[in-house]
Amino acid sequence: MTELLFYNKPVPLAKDAHQNLRFQKQQGYSHASKINTVPLSGNEFFPASRDFPIMFAESGGHYIPVALLALTAGGHQLGESWSGFYTPEFVKRYPFALAQGRDVVMIDESAPHFSDNEGEKLFDHLGEPTDFLKGVLQYLDQIDAVHKLTMEYTFALKVKGLLVKSDIEIKRQGKSIKLDDFYVVDGSEFHGALTDEEILDWYKKGWIGWTYAHLHSIGSVSEVVKRMVSAQSE
Repeated sequence: MTELLFYNKPVPLAKDAHQNLRFQKQQGYSHASKINTVPLSGNEFFPASRDFPIMFAESGGHYIPVALLALTAGGHQLGESWSGFYTPEFVKRYPFALAQGRDVVMIDESAPHFSDNEGEKLFDHLGEPTDFLKGVLQYLDQIDAVHKLTMEYTFALKVKGLLVKSDIEIKRQGKSIKLDDFYVVDGSEFHGALTDEEILDWYKKGWIGWTYAHLHSIGSVSEVVKRMVSAQSE
């Protein structure tokens, strides 16, 4: 996945430059404190749908599923620990990522997770990946595989003409917030849009379930509003 929203100094991980680099897990997700949306993969739709509306953001003709964390710009009301809320893989994988279309691992070189003297070594004395780094690479590969399938899914939605502008509007204290920058699946058209063969294919790929989870998630707009109201009253 290529969206490096909160990577301040993304660089390719290289054994020559990072021979002595060590990783130490940090508490919380302060790196994601300034965002109000975060990309999701399809396999995350069900657990995320309880806490966040899942929308589709258009970028360069592509549609990326995102969890809507907040209705205001510049942050969210989940705190740094995200305690009690689903934490997307996009947030948890930090400070590692895979570069688009290449088997290149990126890191945020400025992340507090890295140092030369504490934590898990990334390379051994021969410059080979340690077991820890091999585990990270496997984790990133799994995320990337589902992300690619998710992008196939959103492309199929686009081809079928099933993505429409959101008409969701939240009214509160005399003010109105429209979510018309996002797209949603047209639920009224979904059932009749697929052939029998496509229904079977989408079912096998998990896309039918993903679609229903997305449609169900729209009701979680109320959860976002509750969090916003609670934060304002504190």
